[in-house]
Amino acid sequence: MAIEIPTTWTPVRKLVFRFAFLYFLLYTFPAPVGMFVPWLNFLTTGFWDAVVVWTGHSVFHVDITVRPAGSGDTTWNYVQLFCIIIFSLLGTVVWSMADRRRADYSRLFTALTIWLRYYLAMHLVFYGTAKVFKTQFPFPIHEQLMTPMAMMSPMGLLWRFMGYSTLYNIFTGGCEVLGGLLLFFRRTTTLGALVSVGVMIHVWILNLSYDVPVKLFSGHLTLIAIFLLMPQLRRLTNFFVLNKPVAPEVIVPLFEGRKARWFMLAGKLIMIGFIAGFGVVGSINNRAEIDAFHAKAKARSESAVGTYEVIEQRTNGVAIPTENATARWKQISVATTDRATVHYMDGAEIQWRFAADSVRAKMSLVSFDYSTIYQFKYKTQAGNLYVLKGTMNGDSIHIQMRKNPGGKEQMPLTSRGFHWINEFPFNQ
Repeated sequence: MAIEIPTTWTPVRKLVFRFAFLYFLLYTFPAPVGMFVPWLNFLTTGFWDAVVVWTGHSVFHVDITVRPAGSGDTTWNYVQLFCIIIFSLLGTVVWSMADRRRADYSRLFTALTIWLRYYLAMHLVFYGTAKVFKTQFPFPIHEQLMTPMAMMSPMGLLWRFMGYSTLYNIFTGGCEVLGGLLLFFRRTTTLGALVSVGVMIHVWILNLSYDVPVKLFSGHLTLIAIFLLMPQLRRLTNFFVLNKPVAPEVIVPLFEGRKARWFMLAGKLIMIGFIAGFGVVGSINNRAEIDAFHAKAKARSESAVGTYEVIEQRTNGVAIPTENATARWKQISVATTDRATVHYMDGAEIQWRFAADSVRAKMSLVSFDYSTIYQFKYKTQAGNLYVLKGTMNGDSIHIQMRKNPGGKEQMPLTSRGFHWINEFPFNQ
């Protein structure tokens, strides 16, 4: 967004801008241009990895071996943030000494604002479409539904809470997409920034509250939204707080000339089309993959899905009492994704890969690294009873269990549904 800035800036204002310009550019580069020039991503990642690893070893005496992969709050990320701050401070000093006579940075401020608009818009559209198409927060699988709340991680609890409601996903994702789309256009940037600040503060607080490891990233998106809104703070205060009239904003174009403006318009349309198209098409493809995966898993193991209450457990012919909380199994829950969880009497859980062969009446529990494989023979008895026989750690195992006939249709969470009329609160 281009904004009419006073022709002469104070020394403090120029100093703050230099630091902000360097900081935001170092943090955001090369996105969103990196979508079109992949080798920039490769070079930038290599540069930061070398700097971060060296800094971690030389300054903090920490050997960084874990790279960001699913978590944005790793030691690597915090050391990178430290490096960005140091580089920005040093750059600000050099820049201030070399360019101390400049009266203002109005045009450079406009360029930075445009860059941050598209950076924030890109991420809002991507994350928003992932919620609208429910790929970021899919509905909890059977195993997750059967996990006691106390055994969930804070992040797991948030994922199940979000995944339960399609409407809430569409609402929150729609707000993110709306904020992103408004940021694409300079005349609606203020409204887009207002929407984005509200949306991103909500996301950031959720990440802080539920220990989701993207606190740094979501915090920076929130900071960028606030930065885009800052030039309008006086006008917004006059309008919303002081009840004073506000004159229309004077928008100064970044480039003069007809050809330059047409060139900017073409670049804008390409960028918007690519970001919006990538977000929508990517979310649709991910949704199709999730649906196909669950459908295939359900077809393979529908008969085995459920919760099995352990009635009796014997090791080498000796019954394990329920008081032996660390050894006695309480139940086995089998999910539709070929996974099973063994629940112990003390509340501990161990997750396994699960496979059942109904023809040979065999089932297997396999660790996720495939280092441990337990195979059992099973037989069914009247009354939903199952008997497992096999070996674990060299000991013979005999387990008798009863399958809980109740499925999702008998779970209040999945069967309650929505009611306009409630004579009494249904809170259990």
